[in-house]
Amino acid sequence: MSTAAASSPISGEPVRPRRLLTLAIVAAIALATLLAYWRVGEGGFVNLDYDAYVEHQPLVNQGLRSAGVAWAFTGSHSSNWHPLTMLSHMLDCELFGVKPAPIHGENLLWHGLKSVLVSLGWRALTGARWREPSCSCSRSAGGSGGSGARKPGSRLAGCGFSARWCR
Repeated sequence: MSTAAASSPISGEPVRPRRLLTLAIVAAIALATLLAYWRVGEGGFVNLDYDAYVEHQPLVNQGLRSAGVAWAFTGSHSSNWHPLTMLSHMLDCELFGVKPAPIHGENLLWHGLKSVLVSLGWRALTGARWREPSCSCSRSAGGSGGSGARKPGSRLAGCGFSARWCR
């Protein structure tokens, strides 16, 4: 039986078993997230707000244009002023058109990335590989809030990377 440790493909240095376990947990969480939401591309837009914010909003569904960018920062929609959300929707329309499948696919990737960052941030903040959180950080991907997958996880992950920086 060989006792040789696995080595990093980047540095060639031995990888510690703890790091491998953390990597395996993070990969499992990302895979579970992707599998849970895999069929999201089969659905259309949710008629709660995508119709008002994306489908029937010419300044948004034309993509990133100077008039739309100016409107995002100076106008409001449905009694809300959220320029970054509008810019996010414009970028989605610029890249994918007004098609739900690729937009939902992008949100799926954001959810996967968020779950990895939250896991790493949790590890950096608590030192534990796995603990049941006392509150939920999840949010469904909605229209008016922009790509919901980008928000809560980003905050926790940012805290985690700040904790790592301070060590």
